[in-house]
Amino acid sequence: IGPPQAIPQVPARYEGGGVAGVAWTPPVSGTHTVWVEVDPQDHVSESDEGNNRRALPVSLEGDLLPGSLRFAPPVPLLDGGAVTVTVTVVVTNAGYVGVPAGVEVWFWVGEPRQEKPAAQVTLGPLAAGEETGVAASLPFTASGVQRVTVEVDPADAVVEVDEGNNSVEGLLLVAAARVYLPAVLRSGQGRGSRGRGDVGGWES
Repeated sequence: IGPPQAIPQVPARYEGGGVAGVAWTPPVSGTHTVWVEVDPQDHVSESDEGNNRRALPVSLEGDLLPGSLRFAPPVPLLDGGAVTVTVTVVVTNAGYVGVPAGVEVWFWVGEPRQEKPAAQVTLGPLAAGEETGVAASLPFTASGVQRVTVEVDPADAVVEVDEGNNSVEGLLLVAAARVYLPAVLRSGQGRGSRGRGDVGGWES
């Protein structure tokens, strides 16, 4: 994961040690094993040549977090018994490492996981701190308040810091008809007016 590091001098036992380091950008979330080997070509004669390598497992995790849902149109009207609504959600990788491509986002209408999702979207790679918008067109055939649930990585394909924050819910009102209500003006004692019929006395 980096070029070899040269240590000018390593003190004798109990007198300190030499320090080597390398900058590493983890590729994706998950558990990685980092290997460190000293004197790999046996340039230094040692009493024990078998203890020059050490392995260290490092757990690096992303954290996929969906934001609140947005509906377009915000209050759909059934036209001919059906209407299509675009549901949009912003997915953020709130972790410290990238997440590989292929993570799925599932959209449900009604009770989630009781049946097949209404739509599925596959994400591209997400770097640490990066966000992306995800949209799906969902059909509705019934009026009333509809429950929409979106879940990121439902198959737990990515190791995450928190597996419990991958879903978000929203309520959508699907209207059966449109009603026009007229605005009515009447003459009254308005605030600050001096009598009936004044301009300031008209109220809606």
